[in-house]
Amino acid sequence: MKQYLTSKWLIALILTIPLLILLPKKTFKKYSVEFVKEVHVGIVGGTKNYFEDLNGDGTHERITSLEYLDHLSFIVFDDKNQMVGQTNFKGEILEKVNELFFYDTNHNDLIEIYGFTTHDDSLFLNSFEALSGDAEIKEFFVSKVGTYEDGKFDIQITQVKCLDLNNDGTQEIVFVLHNGFSKYPRRIIVLHPESGVLETSESIGATLNYLQFVDIDEDARFEIICGSRATNNFAENENVNFKDNSTWLIAFDDDLTMLFNPVKIQTGIGSKFLPFIYETDFKEKYIVGLAHSVAPQNKCCLLYKFSSTGDLIDSLVLNFEDKNYALWAEKINNNFILAQLSRDKVQYINIHSGKIIELPLLLGKDLFWRHSVILGRNADLVHCAWEEGNRNLHLFSDDFKHHNEIIVDEAFDRSQSVKKFNGDNANIEVTLKNRTVFYLYKRNHLYELKYLLWLGIYLLITLIVFVIQKLQENRIREKYELQNKVRELQLATFRNQLHPHFIFNTFNSIISVVMQGRKEEAYDLFSSFMKVLRSSLNNTESVLVSLEDELSLVKNFVEIQQFRFKDLFEFTLKVDDRVSMKSLIPKMIIQIHVENAIKHGLRLKGSGGLLEINIQINNKRNLIIEIKDNGIGRQKAKELETGGSGLGLKTIDEFIKQVNAGKKIQVKQEIVDLAKEDDGVDGTKVVVVITYRTSR
Repeated sequence: MKQYLTSKWLIALILTIPLLILLPKKTFKKYSVEFVKEVHVGIVGGTKNYFEDLNGDGTHERITSLEYLDHLSFIVFDDKNQMVGQTNFKGEILEKVNELFFYDTNHNDLIEIYGFTTHDDSLFLNSFEALSGDAEIKEFFVSKVGTYEDGKFDIQITQVKCLDLNNDGTQEIVFVLHNGFSKYPRRIIVLHPESGVLETSESIGATLNYLQFVDIDEDARFEIICGSRATNNFAENENVNFKDNSTWLIAFDDDLTMLFNPVKIQTGIGSKFLPFIYETDFKEKYIVGLAHSVAPQNKCCLLYKFSSTGDLIDSLVLNFEDKNYALWAEKINNNFILAQLSRDKVQYINIHSGKIIELPLLLGKDLFWRHSVILGRNADLVHCAWEEGNRNLHLFSDDFKHHNEIIVDEAFDRSQSVKKFNGDNANIEVTLKNRTVFYLYKRNHLYELKYLLWLGIYLLITLIVFVIQKLQENRIREKYELQNKVRELQLATFRNQLHPHFIFNTFNSIISVVMQGRKEEAYDLFSSFMKVLRSSLNNTESVLVSLEDELSLVKNFVEIQQFRFKDLFEFTLKVDDRVSMKSLIPKMIIQIHVENAIKHGLRLKGSGGLLEINIQINNKRNLIIEIKDNGIGRQKAKELETGGSGLGLKTIDEFIKQVNAGKKIQVKQEIVDLAKEDDGVDGTKVVVVITYRTSR
């Protein structure tokens, strides 16, 4: 059981899980939002700021439109805020049609700026290529337009789109023109900017909206599938085709002729019909649509299915619990429609069965849904919503499992947000009162690799745990090896202290004294020997001993040697009063050198020997031990081959290495030959310096 609990794999797993939890949430999010830049603009009444890359150089120019004397004027600034272009579109700006549009219809990599104006009783679409150098303003007549009773223009432009509608290799601009209470004209218009040709559909009463562009009849050209909403601006007795008191399904061919007779869907002000295209696995295309009415008498929501020729195939009543019904809807893939039923509830609708799939409550906040956009070539839908109050921007993935939020400190223009794309990324512009903040919304590539990265993190931690365990094992092994080494040294010192010759010679001396009847001397000698023996046995497991114990051993050892070698040497011991007798020193650090001094230096001198031990404290609080003799010296002893094996010095050197590897004390020793005045050698001096790393 213990081996499993200490397994590197289990330990690494236990460490990896909290690490992954503690990582910043955005690390492995499917999408990320990055701040790009912030552009400050002047505060001028009636201005709007747009940011477009007009010349394809990768930087965005700022286009500031101005309502100047009722004219639509604009100034172009480069990314360094230097003015690079300026012009006025002829005519008056409209309150409901004051947007600029940006397209490269002639494919010269220079974006044209489009804007609608009116003068006299007509609507015009103007075009200007601001950065071409010699471009002129082009003005295209669109239509005569109606006015309110007070003479003001009553007109709206919606669903503006640029595409190659008829597959002729050129771009067309398609839009819906409709009026309010002035009623006329209401039609779809196609402008060919290169030729200036304008095509219009027949004028109808329906309020067209929710346009879908699709090649539904397989002629390699786009058809326009239109939904509508009921506004009821026509009187009952007015003779008009397809009145706006109902919603309609209307389809136009690329030449703006009707593809089939319009189909009436629902009656009632506020009703909507949103068409989508559904394609089967056999490439058959159908029109499916979400229709709902808010009129109390027929409040319901239905899912319709039509053939490509406008024939009704099937319809289903959708039983939503929330009776507000769809305020907004998008087809998120070929099988599902996404509908917002209220500000905090979004549900999927199965196109085949009409089954409603509940989605979790979104943040528990009131959200105003703007639209869904496709994120680059990955075909990921991004759902955009604004939070009521501080109006923060919320971005949801197509399955609503991934959420990002852009926090804005002040109210901003919700009409301009996710506007265009940069490869697989979406450029987000948050337009505030006097500045525009740019963000980049993109797929996080770490998300695709998250499981591999998680595994990598786990394996890395496993490797770290493995290395730590190996280091611990090595440390433990070294500890045991050190302990074994110490034990070997302890046995060596024990054998050195109780060397058979020493024991034999001591007992011979005791027996000799006893035989001579000198019992008191025999007792004293035996007592000294027993103290040496007891000290050796007591400190067998110790590396460090107290100074008191070491000196006791040395005194008894010297007494035995002085008894054996009568009148051979004198012995003096001086200890500074500042020295603590409890100070720890390496075992036998004094005794070994005392034994060598007697055995190899003083014994061969014959007489007049002197052995001195001085112990003191220096200014650095280091313990200084000095052992000095006036024997024959090391060189002479070596020449006379005094019989030393060097075991004692080797042992003490190993002791010093082991002690220095610890953390308590640091030991240094030096052996010096003492010189006479005539350059001869007269004895040896050993100096031992002990530095204490911790308090003694």
